[in-house]
Amino acid sequence: MSSSTVAIPTFQALAANIKNADGTTPIYLSGAWTFQNAIGQTSLNIDSSGNIGIGTINPSTYGKLAITGSSSLINSISTASIGNNYISFFCNSGSVSQGFVGFGSLGANSMQIWNQQNSLLQFGTNNIERMKIHTDGFLYVSNMPTVSSGVSSLTGAYNVSEVTIADGYYGTALHWQSVIPSGYRQHASLGSWRNGAWGSVFLGVGGNDNSLTAFWTFASGGASYNPLNSSSWSTTSDIRIKQNIRPLNDSIQKIISLNPVHFEYVDKPEKIKTGFIAQEFEQVLPGHVHETGCPESISNIIPELKNEQIKAIDADLIPYLVGAIKEQQTQIQQLKSEIEFLKDKILTLE
Repeated sequence: MSSSTVAIPTFQALAANIKNADGTTPIYLSGAWTFQNAIGQTSLNIDSSGNIGIGTINPSTYGKLAITGSSSLINSISTASIGNNYISFFCNSGSVSQGFVGFGSLGANSMQIWNQQNSLLQFGTNNIERMKIHTDGFLYVSNMPTVSSGVSSLTGAYNVSEVTIADGYYGTALHWQSVIPSGYRQHASLGSWRNGAWGSVFLGVGGNDNSLTAFWTFASGGASYNPLNSSSWSTTSDIRIKQNIRPLNDSIQKIISLNPVHFEYVDKPEKIKTGFIAQEFEQVLPGHVHETGCPESISNIIPELKNEQIKAIDADLIPYLVGAIKEQQTQIQQLKSEIEFLKDKILTLE
């Protein structure tokens, strides 16, 4: 069987004499198609540029496709022109887009959900709000209560993007907030700040919207600071949570046996440090040395340590120093007593 080609003719309908329901308005006029319902309201319009409007006679106002409600409340969906592929939403009888979903103003490869008005962007399930982005850019999850937009001059609290703090410092913070029955807000923050190439991480707690009453800072250089600006950190020490309590003996000998040294870490050769060698420390105080994973900055220099455990020291030497001082004081008192005895002895002989 041989194949054959059938030419399909092109038909053109000149509909100027076909009327709408009102009997006077033509369906086709000057390149545009307009269809009305039985009471003369436009239900479908295709203009000369190919824009389609359902419920509107001016679809080009909104885009290639516009689906609208009444003239007093327009809820339109519009596809944009070539180059921007998105669906826009119009409301309140305006010709300005209220928002869009698609690939828009940030570039052809940038997917966006965009509220173009000064109002919330909300997300929900089961007809309940679960998350929202406030007009100030703050993110609230699980229907968190609205808080003031004030930002602490110290921390940049409530903000999940970097903001200017003061004097060349920039801050970023994540914020958790709870509201007690009286309405008083308590919060905690985790964030960072930086000034040029230097930065710090902080943990903070507070009792109101805009400030932290205490914060702990961990600097990029390795230093740590507590909110009391003290060199020590609080540890649990209540006798009710301890057992097998016994005296600390031979503190002087332990302190003498330790070998303090200067050194540099291989990943920071420019910084001189003072401390102990864990393997040596373990010979004196074995209960205060543990193993931990090797930091990446070091394993990059010494690859054979990548999957190895390295030794770390967690000792607080203050108890041993106090014990050593007490032992020395006892020895001093004994020597003083012996000296006094010998002095009395000499005087008696004279």
